[in-house]
Amino acid sequence: MVFVGLVLVAAVCYLIGSANSSIIISKIMGSDIRKSGSGNAGATNMLRVHGKKIGVLTLLLDILKGVISILICIFAAYILRRYHLGIESWESLRETALTTPWSEEFWVYSYRFVGGVCVVLGHNFPVFFGFHGGKGVATSAGVILMLNWPTALITIGLTVIVIAVSGYVSLGSVLSPLFYVISVVVCSLCFTDLPFNYLWLVFALIMGTSVVIRHHANIVRLLHGTESNLRRKEKK
Repeated sequence: MVFVGLVLVAAVCYLIGSANSSIIISKIMGSDIRKSGSGNAGATNMLRVHGKKIGVLTLLLDILKGVISILICIFAAYILRRYHLGIESWESLRETALTTPWSEEFWVYSYRFVGGVCVVLGHNFPVFFGFHGGKGVATSAGVILMLNWPTALITIGLTVIVIAVSGYVSLGSVLSPLFYVISVVVCSLCFTDLPFNYLWLVFALIMGTSVVIRHHANIVRLLHGTESNLRRKEKK
């Protein structure tokens, strides 16, 4: 039952992620965002090509995918926790999961993390659009907001500061995984009486690695000084 649920959660979250907002909106508008601007199927490229309103709409929809996916995971974990494992509280499930790896409790506790990774993979490699999607930053933001809002706010805040100071969206996006890992470590060590949440840290490292890999071309352009800069564009 637990593993069937895990597979279903992973599949549903991946399919939700595959509904790439920028591709769908651009196709409704009569084009394909992957053939315009930077070619990336994400909110930043939609902002550059179609303006602020469409860019913000795309951003919100991408975040919403992460939120919805984690809500589905939480609901599925709740059902199994209460009616299959017979565990009354989420705290009891977490404590058991972290002290008994590979148990049923461990996998139920992992639902949110597995679903979070899968919705981002769906966004980046959408089955509906030839596995050519975005870079997963906005959808990741929705996921981490649902997992733990303090770490999400720290990460998003630092990312916004980097973008505002530098003018490079990609620089903020590339550094955001580092900010998130640091915030996860700090919160896990300082704000819980349970053992260090290694599962959460592994999730953060996987998500962070995915974001950095998807930005490999941006990293090269940043190093060569050819990356698109929002402030430079405004001056023009």
